Amino acid sequence: MYAAGTSALSLRVLGQRGLDEDALAIQSVLGWQLGRRTLFSGVSKVPAGGVLTLDDSGLRVELDETERPASWSLANAVPAATRFLREYVNAVLDDHPDAVLQLTGGQDSRLLLSAVHPARRAGLRALTLRVPGSEDAAIAVDLSRRLGLDHSVISLDGLETLDPADAFRRCIEAAVRTDCAADPIALAALLFAEDQIDQQSPRLSGLGGEVARGFYYFGPAVPVPVTPFGTRCLTTFRMFANEAVEPSALCESFAAQNRQLARHAVQRSLESTGERWFRALDEFYLWERMQRWAGVTDSAVCFDRHVINPMLDHRFLEVARGLGPSDKRNS
Repeated sequence: MYAAGTSALSLRVLGQRGLDEDALAIQSVLGWQLGRRTLFSGVSKVPAGGVLTLDDSGLRVELDETERPASWSLANAVPAATRFLREYVNAVLDDHPDAVLQLTGGQDSRLLLSAVHPARRAGLRALTLRVPGSEDAAIAVDLSRRLGLDHSVISLDGLETLDPADAFRRCIEAAVRTDCAADPIALAALLFAEDQIDQQSPRLSGLGGEVARGFYYFGPAVPVPVTPFGTRCLTTFRMFANEAVEPSALCESFAAQNRQLARHAVQRSLESTGERWFRALDEFYLWERMQRWAGVTDSAVCFDRHVINPMLDHRFLEVARGLGPSDKRNS
């Protein structure tokens, strides 16, 4: 029997499928899925750019292979990206004067703010989520004060006093909304904070700008191959540190193998790009992390709010992917 749908959860029930323990192990340390995996055995995601056909002859998936974009020099890329962002952001504000800039205080949201024409910055609506331990919110507050933004700050205050049963319910609801494909605890916390504000105005988001600046690079930007050692460093110091479930929350035998399984899966994904280390990282972050983490989360909230993200527009990505690693290094 073949079936297709928008929900892996529904297909799992329809096909009476159980958990894919390898996928569960990977997600327990990455916080999101890789490739075409879902948490359920025998249920796969349609690949990015894929067209699925289901008829009497069975199920077919056709892929629109993405070609490597033309190379860009830094001298040409910077003005091209600048021009694109300015035109895009100001066109959004022309159509939606009430749009709200998601001003995290981080580099990508500051770039979007810089793309707003100076004459329309005063009174621009901006929103910042204050996360405990992060200094970014203070940067956003200072920028807003100096530029005269109409700035709102929401916080996670009160999250720590939630009744455990209520917290658990929120996490289950978030897991269903993400189709069990991304971290439900992070989304539950975000939705808790978002309950405090009006959701009617479109949001301008800079999520994904790291593809243009290689923030995940480490080491000299030389053309080295993808290696298990490099993957081990990347997963240990960048990926697992951000999203991994506390090992004490898992049974001992499962916790002993999940990191190794995830490392092997990341290694295979990097190797499948056919690129050397730094370009392989670029492709991995775009087609894996941005699609299967950011994309899943945005899909989960798309009925609550309208998010507009110029840094995931194909024209911006063409420039970002066309730059060499040595140009993006330390940007």
